Amino acid sequence: MRVATLLLRLCCVASLVFWFSAGSSLAADDFRASYEAMRQGRSDQALNKVSEFLSTHPKDAQARLLKGVILVELGKTAEAIQVFTTMTEELPELPEPYNNLAVIYASQGEYEKARTLLELALHTHPSYGTAHENLADIYAKIATKSYEKALQNEKSASPKPKLIMLKSLGTIRSSSLAPNSPALNKTGIAAPEAAPPSPASPATTATAPVTSAPIVSPVPATASASAKTADSRETKAISESVKSWAAAWSAQDADQYLSFYGKDFKPPKGESMAEWEKNRRERLTNASSIHVEVLDISVNMVNSDTATVTFKQKYHSGAVKSSHHKVLTLKRDAGRWVIVEERAKT
Repeated sequence: MRVATLLLRLCCVASLVFWFSAGSSLAADDFRASYEAMRQGRSDQALNKVSEFLSTHPKDAQARLLKGVILVELGKTAEAIQVFTTMTEELPELPEPYNNLAVIYASQGEYEKARTLLELALHTHPSYGTAHENLADIYAKIATKSYEKALQNEKSASPKPKLIMLKSLGTIRSSSLAPNSPALNKTGIAAPEAAPPSPASPATTATAPVTSAPIVSPVPATASASAKTADSRETKAISESVKSWAAAWSAQDADQYLSFYGKDFKPPKGESMAEWEKNRRERLTNASSIHVEVLDISVNMVNSDTATVTFKQKYHSGAVKSSHHKVLTLKRDAGRWVIVEERAKT
């Protein structure tokens, strides 16, 4: 199945936004040629142009992302997967490659793998709107499949997830769909409405964030109500962090997994932090497969910067299966919630 057949929802940005800077992104002429060729459905020519550029700028992230999207349009899914996978390994801070891999795996029916990748995308940018929308569709698809299985009705029609393939870096950050979306091109990926800025007038502005109008309350909000709202936001953020931690573990992404632990983390068996990290990295990379599921998450705010999280953890790797309750202590560090203590619940 072609990936494009699943792309039923259009990107909210009408054109690909590339910032032209010497030595770091596509030169204007090369980009415009690739862009126009892709927009006009001449994907082979677009691929040749972007590949030519990458031969002299192999680390350019924008060009690599564009090449992956063009490969998807050409039906060269395996090559696209390789492009996006390499980007997640070398540039783990970017959410777009994770998102695009998730779209591809979802088209192949690998919804759990797609879910894991989207959760990793949200770990890099928790408010990333596109990944949230795609993840909601994946959850819906998983729920539908479970329902069909329960009914033993394999022939039951089920909705296809509407997933968005991202074509450039940083163009969709927690934004909603545009009211006037462009038409799909022949492969189903959104065709841009306008060409990118010319070399003489490089792009210098970014899309302004969408903000909601303030809600006017007939009575003043109480201090306790404000505190409850703040606690609710923190509780949600902490829960999402724990889910993303489990997703990175399942994906056997050692760098992402270890990034959830703070510099003050105390290894449970008393070994040094360096020894613990080395052992965890080896276990993640050497395992044939890992699946970690967290259930019944309960968050207790100790204070504004500390929380304890209790949950049921299901672990499966090869012949090893376990299920037990675990307690994590998390602290706020530079705007993120990181693990500083980890133990089994007695």
